[in-house]
Amino acid sequence: MKRWKWIAYLFASLLILAVVSIKIVRAEVAYRFGRSYRFPIQAYDPRDPFRGRYLALEMEHVARGSAIPLEHTYGPFSCCVSITVDEKGRARFDHLSPEPPESGDWLNVDLQRFRGTRNSFRPPFERFYLNEKLAPAAEQILMDSFTRGDAELVVRVYRGFGCVEDLLIDGVPIRELAKQRLTSTASTRE
Repeated sequence: MKRWKWIAYLFASLLILAVVSIKIVRAEVAYRFGRSYRFPIQAYDPRDPFRGRYLALEMEHVARGSAIPLEHTYGPFSCCVSITVDEKGRARFDHLSPEPPESGDWLNVDLQRFRGTRNSFRPPFERFYLNEKLAPAAEQILMDSFTRGDAELVVRVYRGFGCVEDLLIDGVPIRELAKQRLTSTASTRE
């Protein structure tokens, strides 16, 4: 009987390692081979004691209607959303469909609800993690940039999967801005 327990434990451990490894490999492939897009965002620091310090991201999450079958208008449904880039170089979600588009990049998303010709979905990028010491300064930088609307999330997309590359404020990574703010406040205190 003990032998079966060890076999079951080994199988469960290998299964967990395989799932985690697949996710890591998919993210690395998207990061290395994917095309880079800049999505306009808004963010805040929710101060979650269980997940640590991160920035919660708010993205546009409505796309044009498509031929989504009526039996899938309620409840969870996985579909594809195409990505377009405007004349300013900012990406946005364009068109939802049950199948990947023939040309261009797309992301797999979960459809939330159906409203006529407009569909709401859950964007795949909801959090941006950074050092806990930098999070308060990063939140303040983001609050200052909201009036100008210059916060962009840089995402790499490859075959329906995307990974977050960076968060930019006026074209500068937020980690660099937060470090500069921390060092300037530390030097003014002295």
